[in-house]
Amino acid sequence: MARDGPRVAARSGPTQQAWLLTYVAMAAAEVGDLAAARIHLETAGRVLADQRFWIMSDHYDRACGRVAWVAGDGDTSVERLGRAAAEFLGAGALPYASYALADLAEAASAALLPKVAADAARAAEDVARQLGRPQFAALAALAGAAAALAVGHDDEGAKAADEAAHLFLGSGYQALGARCLALLGRCLVTQDRGAAIERLREAVEVFDVCGCAWRRDQVLETLRRLGKPGLKAVAASTGPGSLTGREREITALAVQGMSARAIGELLHIGERTVESHLARVYLKFGVHSRQQLAHAIALHAR
Repeated sequence: MARDGPRVAARSGPTQQAWLLTYVAMAAAEVGDLAAARIHLETAGRVLADQRFWIMSDHYDRACGRVAWVAGDGDTSVERLGRAAAEFLGAGALPYASYALADLAEAASAALLPKVAADAARAAEDVARQLGRPQFAALAALAGAAAALAVGHDDEGAKAADEAAHLFLGSGYQALGARCLALLGRCLVTQDRGAAIERLREAVEVFDVCGCAWRRDQVLETLRRLGKPGLKAVAASTGPGSLTGREREITALAVQGMSARAIGELLHIGERTVESHLARVYLKFGVHSRQQLAHAIALHAR
């Protein structure tokens, strides 16, 4: 979405283009490209920020909140996500409201605003009851876990996060499942540090696959604060030791200067597949280019 979205949006009308770019901005923020996310928001904002468009302007607010969250601006994040959730609810767009409320609860918990998180969780539960579908019940559980974590109700938060993680991961919602695993790990820190580290490591692995760089880095930072076992888990999740066989193969060819197309032809796989593998390798090394990757590999080899 972060890569192909702008081309899709360019083929649409101005209002629809702006709406699509709100999703592109959120995707860019998730992969850690804040510069691109802000450019897409600025473009969308020229259409959607001047007057209210039904639903579309609410998506713009949600995107602004998500990007601010990634940028570390908790107050702006909570304010814009709260506005988006309220507008979705007011318009009767309950499925959209459910996602915005889950975002709001988690962002508010991270911003140390427990009352906002609790209010969002209660609203998400109400929406889930009205919609009556497991997906929205899981979103409400995610929100509830974030709200419980904010006030130190770790048992309650762990139960909710565990339930939501199983539903999301079992239904193909990998990024949402990883968010629940991260919340579960944080809730377990005071109860069972070993289990907490294992859940956090699982979250790192799933975020890797999804390309959610900033969330992955947040979880790695949580692991680093958990002493030697946490640092050991970080080491196992980054660097050469964390690469799969195929990733090692592609990395070796990439640092030699081969293009993605040439690597794909040599290995009899698609160019897009090569690029996806390289994106995960970049995440594991915390780099953004082949030059940086080659430097990181040289440092690890010392």
